[in-house]
Amino acid sequence: MLYSKDGKTLLYSLAAGMQNEEAVVLSKEVTKIEHDAFRNTLCEEIIFRNASIRVHGNSFKESRWLEKQGDYALIGSMFYRLCRSVPKLEIPDSVRRYHEDAFYRSCVQHLIVRTLPPVRQLEQMQLSSLTITGTSGKINFPHLQALKALSFIELTGHRMYESRDGVVFSKNGANLLYYPPRKSGTAYEIPDGTRKICRMAFHEQACLSLIRFPKSVRSIEPGAFYGCRNLQEVFLPEGVRELPDASVFQNHGVFACCKSLKTVHLPPGIRHIGSCAFQETALEEIRLPEGLRSIGEYAFSTTNLNNLALPASVRIVGKGAFQDTGTIEAQEGTARGLISALEAVAYGESEKPANLKWHAARIIMHSRRFQTPVQLMIPMNMRRRDAVYLEAAWNQERFDFEEYAECFPNISDSAERLAFAVTALPYLPGENNPYEEYLRHSSSKIATRLLENGDEQGFISFLQKGYLSSNAFDRLLQISNRQGLGTAAAYILQYRKKQKPKGRSKVLRL
Repeated sequence: MLYSKDGKTLLYSLAAGMQNEEAVVLSKEVTKIEHDAFRNTLCEEIIFRNASIRVHGNSFKESRWLEKQGDYALIGSMFYRLCRSVPKLEIPDSVRRYHEDAFYRSCVQHLIVRTLPPVRQLEQMQLSSLTITGTSGKINFPHLQALKALSFIELTGHRMYESRDGVVFSKNGANLLYYPPRKSGTAYEIPDGTRKICRMAFHEQACLSLIRFPKSVRSIEPGAFYGCRNLQEVFLPEGVRELPDASVFQNHGVFACCKSLKTVHLPPGIRHIGSCAFQETALEEIRLPEGLRSIGEYAFSTTNLNNLALPASVRIVGKGAFQDTGTIEAQEGTARGLISALEAVAYGESEKPANLKWHAARIIMHSRRFQTPVQLMIPMNMRRRDAVYLEAAWNQERFDFEEYAECFPNISDSAERLAFAVTALPYLPGENNPYEEYLRHSSSKIATRLLENGDEQGFISFLQKGYLSSNAFDRLLQISNRQGLGTAAAYILQYRKKQKPKGRSKVLRL
């Protein structure tokens, strides 16, 4: 046997080259077996006196000893190698360690083990069934997320947990801890008496489309239903007061990445919807109940929500909460942070590549000051830095239309400038407001563009506002005739007849 100078490392086994060699004994002083130390050796028995010895993955490659070990090989208290594929494997209770390549390219369907192997080893297996025979010790359930094919888990006699039909609960049944990701069945009714759905409990479950909650459920932890790709509809129980925020160390919202989730029924007593709660879902509509107070960052981002009504009870909303929503209804003086909730940079992206354009959005503001709701535009073609004006205008008890007007000069698209000016003009009285000045100064250009674009209805509406002078009518009539816009031409003729035959041209007010 060839050892290192200190005798702690076996470098090569020179004494094990003959087939009828007596058993090779490694003393307690040997703490490590080097790469290829027993490669191609013929000895069939090796005794390891040191139960904590460290072994390289190829130390026994193509050796007779490894061939004679049966289904698996043990070295001291270490599970060294699964030697052949077996459908069912029971790990001896004496095993305390696992070699990093213990299950390399293995195919085990059912594993029976006292304590769980490390995550790296779990990732190498394709388990469909797992039995844990240990009776004590805390199980790290997040580690089980590596078992993507697991459909059933059983615990036998554990003091802290119990399994019911392949689902793990705390011993008293109050906490649902783990639901296997490939457990069959499209519907699951959580047992009555369950009070908490724990973190990542249904993580990436692939089969469920419907989950029924008992009235006993009071809390749902972050990521509990993350990535349930077939989940379509959720009825949350009345006892749930909040959906918690995604945690600092993992960004999984409660129902985030449920790609098929279209309908959610929220209980009337809910007060907070946490960050990323419904991020990247297929939500098309949701009713937010009165009494809801806050909505976290990116809670409804990347969904199919086009319209959403916020109850007057909502006091604050987080960045990106409604990132892809087109229209929001809200009460004046509520929902602080609404602008950044609509126009935040996409989740996980840098500010730099996304700071030029937003998506066009609209806020329908309900206010006691006005008989009808006020439509507030958020133009698409506006610099992100101008959000300060929109934020300052909205985040007050009374919407500030003068602050709102500060972003108007920086709207680069002419069509949006016109729409913005027309909708905001009635709420900013005074002769020197920027909308009035813009409409008067650019009236001829605006009318020409509307006709050339074939927007007859838009042109007639603008004509009726009285910003066009009589000098522009002849040219606009020619354009309307050339474009074949007969109705627009008739309106122009009607307005031209009402002009006085003498005197300077004036702005019509009809």
